[in-house]
Parts: sequence; structure tokens; C-alpha cells
Amino acid sequence: WLKLPPQRSSPPEGAGHAREEGSSQCLTMSRPRRSLRAAALALTALAEPGSRLFARADLPIHCTQQDVTGDWTFRLSPAKPMEGRIPACGHSIPNTVDSMILINRSKVVPPSEELLFPVTLTEEIVSEPKRHLKATGGPGHSRGSWTMVFDTGLEIRVDGRSLAAHFLFDHIPNVTRVPKNGDNWKDIAKFHGRRSNSIRPEGETYACHCDVTSVGWWHRRSTDGTLEGGCLWGSKDGRRP
Repeated sequence: WLKLPPQRSSPPEGAGHAREEGSSQCLTMSRPRRSLRAAALALTALAEPGSRLFARADLPIHCTQQDVTGDWTFRLSPAKPMEGRIPACGHSIPNTVDSMILINRSKVVPPSEELLFPVTLTEEIVSEPKRHLKATGGPGHSRGSWTMVFDTGLEIRVDGRSLAAHFLFDHIPNVTRVPKNGDNWKDIAKFHGRRSNSIRPEGETYACHCDVTSVGWWHRRSTDGTLEGGCLWGSKDGRRP
């Protein structure tokens, strides 16, 4: 388990703007938005010192909003009290390419203990109560919000829960170049789950999966107001994990 880092001031939540990208309207964030939630703090802790939520670290990931929209199923580990700390969920501090490749999601979120949590992510922009992209999820298909965080991950808030994760990348077997810390999207050799071929892979080392996440975090407020949460990973429906 990791100790929560101190909070830093940042732009107000929802400080984004709409833009046109191809035929789809996107909600983009000019800077990382403020998040008081434990999942966001977890990702801050796992970034380089002094950086913010989902800092633009060197990771071989590059996904767009259009790639990510659709129906997902997330696998959540059982809830545990957080008590000022968050589960490491297999990650290191600071987070690195080497450490993320070694994460075994079945050990972090055992299939025998997982809770299946359906989520639908849309490109519909809702203006009230604050400007956000519409998401629905949970057993009752509750309405909520979601956001891309740069091109490397996402955060979802629905059914009283906050879910956050990077997208998955892995090492392509039988290639001569070995993975190393500092590699980035230019080292991607193959994309999975992309809806457009506008960006061609330039590298030879990694596969980037825009339809599967790496292991991430979830949390919610319990009935007594304290935080509880755990680990997760997700995949798009129809995508064989």
C-alpha cells in the first residue's frame, strides 16, 4: 500500500473546451483537471516527483477518445478501507516501463474475487451540472462522467465510484530491441483497438492496446463517509482479454 501524497492546487474541475476532430466532437482538457479522489492521487504518486495526475511520462501509449468510446467491462477487486493509503496494484514509485510490463493482473485482481462492473463511455457532451462527457455504468446503468487524460489513460466517475487506469501496453515477443525505461509512443510497433489509421506505428518494441487497460484503481465513499477501494482492470466488450 502507498501513502497518499499531499494535495497541490490545480485548475478547477471541468476546465476544458470542446473541439472538432474529424466528424466527432471531443472534450479536451488544456491541463490535468483537479481531482480530490484517491485514484487520481494514486496516479500522482506513481508519476515522477513534482508531476501531476497522469503526467506526460515516457510510456509507449497513444490512444484517442474515439478509440475508447463504447461498452466496457471492468473487473474490480474487493473493497478495503483506504485509511490514508492506496493499494499499489502492482505499480512502483515512480512508475516505469519495466515495472508496468511485469504486472500480473490475475494476481492483483484474482478472477475468483472480481466484481464485474459494466460501463458505457460516449462522446455526448453534457453541460449540467458541469460540462462533462456522458458515461453510464453499474448495475442500474447510473449516469456519470468520464475523461481522457492526455492520450495514456482515463478516469470514470459513475454509480458512486471513481475508476482510473492507464491503457495497456506490452512487449512484442521475438524482437531484438528490449524494453527500457524512457520508451514512448514512437516505440509502438502495433496498435490494437484503434478506429483510425491516421497515426502509423513507428517503432518495433511494443503493442499498445486502446481497448484494454493496465491494472488501475477504484474507490468510493462508504456509508460512514470513509474511503474504500481496490484495484481494477477493464476491457472493451467483444475484445478477448
